[in-house]
Amino acid sequence: TNAAVFLKNYPGTPVDKGFVEYKIPLTDFGGLDLTKVKIPFSLWNPKDDADAFLNGEVLVDNVHLVN
Repeated sequence: TNAAVFLKNYPGTPVDKGFVEYKIPLTDFGGLDLTKVKIPFSLWNPKDDADAFLNGEVLVDNVHLVN
């Protein structure tokens, strides 16, 4: 089963030094079998509100699962 969520559907909370925190419930992946996940995190062709492709750095830190 393919599953995806999009950050634009989740409000970000600014935390410090330009970082933004996003909380995405795993239940939003509806029926995803986590034992078969091959790419746990990816960005594919990120675009802005004007549908233009974005350039830049993505820093990912402090990722954890909460039950």
